[in-house]
Amino acid sequence: HLASSAVVGNKYGSQIVTFWVLCCKTSPLCSSDNAIVNQRDIIEILNMCSKYFMRFWLILSATLVVFSVSETSSPLMSEEERLNLKEEAKEMFYHAYTAYMDNAYPADELMPLSCKPRWREVEQSRGDIDETLGNFSLTLVDALDTLVVMGDIEEFDRALRLVVRDVSFDNDVVVSVFETNIRMVGGLISGHVMAEHLNQLYGALGWYRGELLTMARDLASRLLPAFNTTTGIPHAKVNLKYGMKSPKLQSSRDTCTACAGTIILEFAALSRLTGDSIFEEKARQAMDCLWSQRHRGSDLVGTVLNVHSALQCSNEVH
Repeated sequence: HLASSAVVGNKYGSQIVTFWVLCCKTSPLCSSDNAIVNQRDIIEILNMCSKYFMRFWLILSATLVVFSVSETSSPLMSEEERLNLKEEAKEMFYHAYTAYMDNAYPADELMPLSCKPRWREVEQSRGDIDETLGNFSLTLVDALDTLVVMGDIEEFDRALRLVVRDVSFDNDVVVSVFETNIRMVGGLISGHVMAEHLNQLYGALGWYRGELLTMARDLASRLLPAFNTTTGIPHAKVNLKYGMKSPKLQSSRDTCTACAGTIILEFAALSRLTGDSIFEEKARQAMDCLWSQRHRGSDLVGTVLNVHSALQCSNEVH
């Protein structure tokens, strides 16, 4: 929101910042005259904060000073510049999207130099980076909500039909739990929410009956075996067809902080949308365990954790 206020200029900048602050239920940081943070408000906020939120508010206050825009000041960019950048971003998206659809779909990715599709277990392995791929049309699912943001409802409709028709998950392939969750489960959920929104508001996509949500639930269920650990923190990888029974996963012990602590966003949304609480419960258990292992002085956690002991396996911290 703060970045948005800098982009939209003086007409809306201070209103966005003020609204954001009010939503946080704090005292106003922006004066009504010029949307500039003053010292009294900063002191008031800091006095209200506990030690765990002190650093957050210091950073927030500094950010507001930088990004708050006066009602009488000049915009950071002209309307013409803003529209030009908007069109440039749109052109960049369609350059990549069209190239993928014309040359690589239904593979996961387009190889940009050869303009050929990249299939898992077909092309030469690139190591861990390939664990993002699951032969499930990753790029198209990843782009669904962007098509709606672009206002291209016709192409969104076509892409939705392709995903429902062609994408499946019963693949004997080991994938990253983190990447599959944020890009595939998240992409399917956001695509579903967009489809429902368009249908309810505009009567579009009358054929859609929640297929993406069903697919998201199927895929998330295939990730659940990774959570069968002593701590509840999931393994870093899982086989979409055989769970943790794949020979490639016999030595799996370690995972990254992101895999342990960020699954909650997609899994909680999935539970709320489907009414199946198992996803949110598993993700919350992992997040709570991660938080319990934080350094008590800094509240930081290790970058690599053992899934059975939750002990950090690296001296690096987040």
